[in-house]
Amino acid sequence: MQIVVYLLISGCAWVPGLAGLGVLIWLYPAIGLACVAVVAVAVAWGCVRALRMEVRFDDCGITVRNFWRTRRLFWEDVSRFTDGGHDWWALKIERHNGRPIVATATTTGAKGMVRTGVLTTLGEVTERYHVQTHISARTLIERLGSPDSV
Repeated sequence: MQIVVYLLISGCAWVPGLAGLGVLIWLYPAIGLACVAVVAVAVAWGCVRALRMEVRFDDCGITVRNFWRTRRLFWEDVSRFTDGGHDWWALKIERHNGRPIVATATTTGAKGMVRTGVLTTLGEVTERYHVQTHISARTLIERLGSPDSV
């Protein structure tokens, strides 16, 4: 879903540029086709990078692969898991040095929605590796339903 949103936004932003690119191809075919090739490579790279976004937990630590940067954390560096993100929920991994990492791959991009299986996996990880979790009750209720329905 997130890749669709990225493609729609970039497509809407490039419509005026495509008209100019058409004129460039008509006037200067070699330069215009070179520009098309550069744009195609950039779009392909962005799609591949967006599809590779993930959070991976293993015995050595956590791998957070966001769109622009991949980070590897050892369990000794992880202080706790908390709520992160600005307009939508995402997992924030707080480190002992005070510099948090927000795992954008854990969100769907929709307000209040958590990617399927994240909270379950997070519960298993906190039990296995003894990491504190401070996820707000609001997040749990929005995702899992009210306490009365449990």
